[in-house]
Amino acid sequence: MAKTKGAKQKIQAPKGTKRKAQKPSSPPPRKQKAQKTEQDTEETKPAPRPIEDAVALLTSDELARIRYGDGYPFNLWDRKIGDWLVKSNDEIGRELRNEISIRRWVDYFGVENVKDVKHLSDDQKKKIISSLDGWCVQIPWNSLLNRFPFCVKKDFTKYLLCVLIEKDIVTKMYDNPFWYLDGKKGPDDEEGDETFGQRLKYLLDRFVEADPGDASLLRSDISRLANGTLPCQVRSGVWGKYHAERRTRQVEQWAADFIASEPACWLLRQNNTFSEQDRHEILTDIYRWSAEKWAHISSLRGNYNFYQLPDLGKTFNKESGLVKRANDHVPPFGDESVEGMRILLVVCGGIRVQWENPDQGDEFYVCAKASVLAQEKTMYH
Repeated sequence: MAKTKGAKQKIQAPKGTKRKAQKPSSPPPRKQKAQKTEQDTEETKPAPRPIEDAVALLTSDELARIRYGDGYPFNLWDRKIGDWLVKSNDEIGRELRNEISIRRWVDYFGVENVKDVKHLSDDQKKKIISSLDGWCVQIPWNSLLNRFPFCVKKDFTKYLLCVLIEKDIVTKMYDNPFWYLDGKKGPDDEEGDETFGQRLKYLLDRFVEADPGDASLLRSDISRLANGTLPCQVRSGVWGKYHAERRTRQVEQWAADFIASEPACWLLRQNNTFSEQDRHEILTDIYRWSAEKWAHISSLRGNYNFYQLPDLGKTFNKESGLVKRANDHVPPFGDESVEGMRILLVVCGGIRVQWENPDQGDEFYVCAKASVLAQEKTMYH
């Protein structure tokens, strides 16, 4: 046994020599081949096919299963009652609200307080109030300021500027859902008709009086065909891209027009750390966001109503379900301090949707309550 163990020790090579002999001088051929095969696979991998080409190969039955799910036949009746694009009322309200984004822009670019507009004449102040007709009570500047809630009185001018932007968006987009349609008479018509969207909206309003349900179907299908996304809503997205480009160009112009317009320019800060380009680009983003969200939400069923001061009545009524206090308005005793008091300003308009219920008739559902500032109760009332 001792002899055998000694023989083994004699023929054993040193550890350093053994480790050096096992180290390969080049990578194994098998690894080289695997790397080469992987590279070849990446080089020969086909490019992804555009979604338009894939959708063009789908049959009507396949598109129906994508849009409606299994078990829904592809016919006109199911298209009228099918919820192929579903959003809750609360979700619609959140997506169409601009109160927070507008307020941030005004905080950066609006005048700081009332002292900064002392140079404005009485005629200029009167023009600011009159330009907010339907959103603000039509009383003189000083009377409105004195009745303003104490906790937000320092931001009086900022609230006025916020409402000017909100009113501009609602008037140009929400109340006119077809504003981006070019109204061309044919392929040779390069100019189109800028009034086409307004005339189509007027026709739709008359149809709503005749039959709200079918009028809603007409409006939502026009919007879907003009802006639909692949493959759930339309077979081709050409027109959707075309109208998105038209909206992008228009909202840039609208933002520039608002900054230069009267009375908005009177409530803008002249000297700040941001450039005029930043001011225009950020406001353009707010307009663009509103335009794109409304273009797709208007594809939903139902007739949408954007309501302001005339629809709320003169006083704050929480039980109506149409109104709430503005985000920054925190009265000392909660809603009891403003209940039954006069509404002074609609900061953000309300949104309702009309549905046709065969059992109960037409119904309105509130997607977002109107944010308002109301006069507070004091010890003198």
